[in-house]
Amino acid sequence: MDTPKVSVIIPTYNRAKLVCRSIDSILAQTYRNIELIVVDDGSTDDTLAVLSKYGDQIKVIEQANGGVSKARNVGLKAATGDYIGFLDSDDYYLPTKIEEQVSYLCDHFNIDIVLCNWQYIWVHDETIDLEFKLKCSMKNILNEILWKDIYGLFPPIVPLFRRQCLEKVHEFDTTLAVREEQDFWLRMALAGYQFGMIEKILCVYVDSKDSKGKNLDRVEGAMMRILNKVFNHPELPAETARLKDEIFARTPLHLVRPMCHRSMADRAGKIEIARSYANKAFQNSPDITNWRTDTILQLLYLVLDLDVDDPVPVLLEILSDIPDENLRSNLLSQLHVVLAFRAYSERKRLLVLKSILRAFQKNMKIYNNQGLLSIMIRSLLPFPLQPLENE
Repeated sequence: MDTPKVSVIIPTYNRAKLVCRSIDSILAQTYRNIELIVVDDGSTDDTLAVLSKYGDQIKVIEQANGGVSKARNVGLKAATGDYIGFLDSDDYYLPTKIEEQVSYLCDHFNIDIVLCNWQYIWVHDETIDLEFKLKCSMKNILNEILWKDIYGLFPPIVPLFRRQCLEKVHEFDTTLAVREEQDFWLRMALAGYQFGMIEKILCVYVDSKDSKGKNLDRVEGAMMRILNKVFNHPELPAETARLKDEIFARTPLHLVRPMCHRSMADRAGKIEIARSYANKAFQNSPDITNWRTDTILQLLYLVLDLDVDDPVPVLLEILSDIPDENLRSNLLSQLHVVLAFRAYSERKRLLVLKSILRAFQKNMKIYNNQGLLSIMIRSLLPFPLQPLENE
């Protein structure tokens, strides 16, 4: 295998107690031709003193505090590697990450950016140990990133990309307070760069309650700016353009439940919050007949949170400013579908059938839901209700 130089950029701010693990994970890589650039974003703790202990093993760049995007951009300008990767200062690579990703890019000349799977741990006790495995089409990565909306398809530590990608996507958008990495990879996809995948866990993402991505107040505005850039891009594929209404709706629909849960408002106040988010999601009175189920589920779950015994009036109150009767009927039908599955999990046969009947009354096209038909048939048969596969 060739041994091209790899530049790894670590932006850090006040992470004196954590950054060593990130740096050490690079120095311990099985691949040796690595340029490690650490950009200190105006730390006020002992970060610089900690970094000085590494001597010429790392290149340290100091800047006044300007945010992670500016720090990454400074690192990109200083990088001289043929391949480039990012590592946040609380995360770390597993020993073979760079070797395996370089090998992949050397063997796949048509691929510009290679991803991998990753592990998730909780910073405070490291007891949460989850494996994230991407199950999506690399050939349509643009849509895959868009579908993940406020959550992001993968963290910035995952990809390794060819330097040539910077010819069209020069830097991170420093005006975005959050989700700047999502914007970066969307622009890479829109530029026509090809993504590949290694089906291995090669890095570790360390989460905490203070993660900037959890600042929901900033997520909505950032996502709207990102989506406006995407859907006004001159090279936007027609198949993606057709998804515009649903993709835009997913941001408020996926924010509504966490925003209501964190609110100290009473039930009426939470309904008002939900109404405002529903109005944003459905402002163009879109045809939601063929929308993905997961697009609207969070809104329906919130309705059940507010009143599990009589949710229909709650949903109607949330939709009170929306005049489109077809849209309202479709959402009511989907609510009855959720109630049918809940009744099935509780082994309430009669309630399953009543909920399915109400779903059909609101939208006859619901017969396309194979799972719903399955529980209907099971509920009609004179046998004990069996658990569903995902239970």
